[in-house]
Amino acid sequence: MDTLPPSSHWSTRIADSTPHPRLDALGDDGFVSLRPADQDGAAHEVDGLEFIPWRSGGDSAFAPLTSANGALDCGPFWSHGRADVDGCWTVNAERSPALRSIVEELGTLGGRVGRARVIRLQPQGRSEAIANMHRDENNRLNPESDGWIVRFWQELSHHPDSYLLLMDRDDTGRPRPDTERRLPLPLGARTVVDSQRLWHAVVHTGTEPRHALIVSVRSSDALDSWIDCRLVTPAST
Repeated sequence: MDTLPPSSHWSTRIADSTPHPRLDALGDDGFVSLRPADQDGAAHEVDGLEFIPWRSGGDSAFAPLTSANGALDCGPFWSHGRADVDGCWTVNAERSPALRSIVEELGTLGGRVGRARVIRLQPQGRSEAIANMHRDENNRLNPESDGWIVRFWQELSHHPDSYLLLMDRDDTGRPRPDTERRLPLPLGARTVVDSQRLWHAVVHTGTEPRHALIVSVRSSDALDSWIDCRLVTPAST
């Protein structure tokens, strides 16, 4: 039987019932799957990036494309006294024009992107992934009149048997196993997730590291419309 994170886990203390405007597209489920991306060389740029060890959801490292101050820093913007928006480009962005263009496209949607980075995750089974499940504190210092910050994922490696594991939370903030969803992770797979609401981790069954671009972006009407034009199917089907 899976051992879920305990009630003492730091994620249970993260608030998500706030007045921030939300994305209509995420609806009741808290996530949507988008049509796969045309890579246009984005996946090939991973080898030229500088990664920094930073544990998040498993044995992982990150290559920041943006940070709070342009340094190769994986830390949250709120540690610099800022909301997770208006990220500054790092040297990694100069080395990866295709990845940068994806981030720039999201930035044109009125939501203002914050952290943008490529994750390198080593293989891990389901039990390890469950133990590493967490929720993201995306909205600390984000004014309540501004859009709720969510996460965009795009897969940069091909692991169709691996999956993003999502669970909603119960009244105590712990994961609810009856809400489990699994999103496969082939090359180019894209999703938008309210990762402050949903517990998440990746079950990575491959033998090679998995890579993905992760971008924090504020909710906006333009982002809602952008998502609607790229939906695979409604998340509830």
